[in-house]
Amino acid sequence: MIMDKSKPLACVIDDDEFYVLALTRMIEIFKLAESTIHFPNGEDAIDFLTMVKDYPVQIPDIIFLDINMPIMNGWRFLDKFINLKDQLSKPAKIYMTSSSFNSLDMYKAKTYGTIADYLIKPVMKADLIRVFKELQNERAIS
Repeated sequence: MIMDKSKPLACVIDDDEFYVLALTRMIEIFKLAESTIHFPNGEDAIDFLTMVKDYPVQIPDIIFLDINMPIMNGWRFLDKFINLKDQLSKPAKIYMTSSSFNSLDMYKAKTYGTIADYLIKPVMKADLIRVFKELQNERAIS
């Protein structure tokens, strides 16, 4: 459980409504984030981030990004995010989430410096708590 008074804003970019509900519920149960926002595809998320780039309270601290989605998949989101991230008024940590055990996807994820980690879906409780603790530790240092 995160003890920091200023809990982070989480974001889930995924088209699987059941998975989004389950992940959001786990974040709520363990009180890991102040709130969670959701986008069903990368394009909606990029549009949102572009709109709120000057408002740090609306920019997610942590993003859980699926690979396979309609309209704009996770890889295309990352390509757009790289061009946008320096304009954001605060940084956002991205965790790629996928049910794919494909070593090529895992390797490709590691080539993006913007991805903190590659997590296999469903994200387990221990991994979820670990990534929020990592975020909390980084926020305490800065």
